[in-house]
Amino acid sequence: SSIGCGCGFGSMGITEDILRRTKLEFAVGKLSEETELMWWNQNQPPPESQEEFNNQAGEIQVSHRDTTALYRLIEETWNADFSCEILVCWSGDEQCDPEETKRINPDFDGIDIDFDAIGRVEKHVLLYQFMK
Repeated sequence: SSIGCGCGFGSMGITEDILRRTKLEFAVGKLSEETELMWWNQNQPPPESQEEFNNQAGEIQVSHRDTTALYRLIEETWNADFSCEILVCWSGDEQCDPEETKRINPDFDGIDIDFDAIGRVEKHVLLYQFMK
């Protein structure tokens, strides 16, 4: 990712629509309960100020771009008849056995990696296998 590690992937739950709505609401005052709930539903605390939002929005947009590029790489690898694996873990846990392995066929399942699972759930190492 742009920040040099896997932490730059994810945040796909905070969509451009949520960002646009948040920006508009901060421009006229404060966030509505509905918009705050949209953030919480994505396991993200809503920003408390315009300044905090501006910082977060830029990071989220870069994360969207990096995650989209990774998904494109997986898709191109798949379309070239290769399989690939993505290990999701904290730095330093790469040598640990995965606590869960998800086998994915992008033709049927699409590509959706939960990068935010680490830290949100009791798992430390997840392996995604894109296999023919």
